[in-house]
Amino acid sequence: MSTCTCPTCGQPMTAERCSTPVGLTPQQSKLLTFITEYQARNTGVTPSVRDMLRPMGLASTSGIARLLAGLEERGAIRRLNKRARAIEVLRRPVP
Repeated sequence: MSTCTCPTCGQPMTAERCSTPVGLTPQQSKLLTFITEYQARNTGVTPSVRDMLRPMGLASTSGIARLLAGLEERGAIRRLNKRARAIEVLRRPVP
């Protein structure tokens, strides 16, 4: 398992998650809520990037990719490389 330094607290952490809670931007929180609710409605199936566009009010998939990267950096989700719809929610959204 690889380790790196947490961008928030500077402590060593695993690449998968940081022990220090980090706040999410409003857009990241909205996307995390959407993913969680979508998975609950669709028996664990994750929405595609294109499925995320309309609820987020975005026109480009690059905007979704940027939000997903931010969620992953903050330890809210984990994505599996080279697998479609492979998003695991590690931290539930705070209402």
